[in-house]
Amino acid sequence: MAEKEDEDDEIWFVDSRPMEEVLKEKAANAHSILEDALQGVKPGIYPSPTERWRQRCRFYAESFERKSLQSHEPNETAETRAEVKLFLRRKRKMLDVSPETNETESRHANQQTYYIDNNFPIASASVSKAMKIFRSLITADWAYPLRVAMSAVNFHGTMADVPPEGDMVMSLFYHEPMTEGWREAAEKFKATSGFTGIVGRAKGSRIVCGRDYVIETLAFSNGDQFKYAQLEGHFSNPNSHIAAATVEWLCNKCKSLGMSQSPTGPESDLLEMYCGNGNHTMALAKCGAFRQVLGVEINSKLVEMAQLNIAMNDLKDVCKIIRAPSAKFVSKILHNGSRRQRYNGKWGVNDGGNSDKVEEADVTHNAFGEDYVFHTVLVDPPRAGLDERTIRHIKRYQNILYISCNPYALGRDLKLLSPTHRVLECTFFDHFPRTPHLETAVVLTGNDSWTPQHK
Repeated sequence: MAEKEDEDDEIWFVDSRPMEEVLKEKAANAHSILEDALQGVKPGIYPSPTERWRQRCRFYAESFERKSLQSHEPNETAETRAEVKLFLRRKRKMLDVSPETNETESRHANQQTYYIDNNFPIASASVSKAMKIFRSLITADWAYPLRVAMSAVNFHGTMADVPPEGDMVMSLFYHEPMTEGWREAAEKFKATSGFTGIVGRAKGSRIVCGRDYVIETLAFSNGDQFKYAQLEGHFSNPNSHIAAATVEWLCNKCKSLGMSQSPTGPESDLLEMYCGNGNHTMALAKCGAFRQVLGVEINSKLVEMAQLNIAMNDLKDVCKIIRAPSAKFVSKILHNGSRRQRYNGKWGVNDGGNSDKVEEADVTHNAFGEDYVFHTVLVDPPRAGLDERTIRHIKRYQNILYISCNPYALGRDLKLLSPTHRVLECTFFDHFPRTPHLETAVVLTGNDSWTPQHK
């Protein structure tokens, strides 16, 4: 996916130049990396809002218990006053020349620390309000157990306002075990703030008060709306504006691919690999281009969220999610080289994170009681791109949709696909405005060398 929880510091430290200038520059850089692989196709660009675009923000935290005297009377007792500061830290890379090898090596030099007030421009309106609420409550006497050994705080909201209009989950991180009284203080913080949930995290422990996920609603230009459960501590796209734009772009491209359809509707299904919590899956299942969508995801917690999202959006008849590693799924289940795939294996919808123990899941047939017929595959891999087995397999499908957060890995994979597929369209999505990061979406279709039996 595009971003991990231990995300690159560069996402936070935005370029102060005009957004259009930064976007033009990084799009040009990405295009130069991909130019040969794109086979002459000129990418489009989809910009992001310049401010208030981020629905998830994590900060380091410092807590102080300061003693002060209101006057200087001899017998006066010092008053303890709590103070909590939020900040970002960036390690600056410096280059050294090794005296032994004469090779240049990078090392981390002194850190830059940036203290954050309530006006953090990239934070969404809901996160900004949550930060103010946090500051007003965390210094209370009853919140002392929440402050002890606190090292970081994460706010995860939605495009809606703070509760009750929208959801807000706050996670507190600790470098020591949480103290006695933590849960009681967290419950009071939750009740006072109105937050959806409070999560405490220390090494080897996790305590949840309330709900540990938010429900985001994405609206599309055709009037459709979809609800997405986003779990605390796991991947979800922090820029919901561009997440919605990407999904709508995918739906439009799928409907325009010219797949064979009968007068009564579509005749083929979609295979989606690395589907996460189903961010793309829900809308694609309802866009009218496919009979069914089969999603594959390795993370058991994201599979749970995807199942919840299917239920919330009433898509049980057209969506199925299974838990499996991509390479293993390809090598063990999709062994038939034809377009019509028959599944004889059994895979777990959720095996609790144990890949050696799976619950049985019927993936032999779709909801119509028929074999899946895949003409199209969607892949959204991590930064490393696709493994060799998956590359070999997806060549079998006439249409390939590829979402990438790494232009170098994408360029490599597009070249590996070029013997059988040609690029139809490419668009850059600015998920992280005023930073070097850019997401790329590509549509490919079989060229003259492609055949349904191609291996």
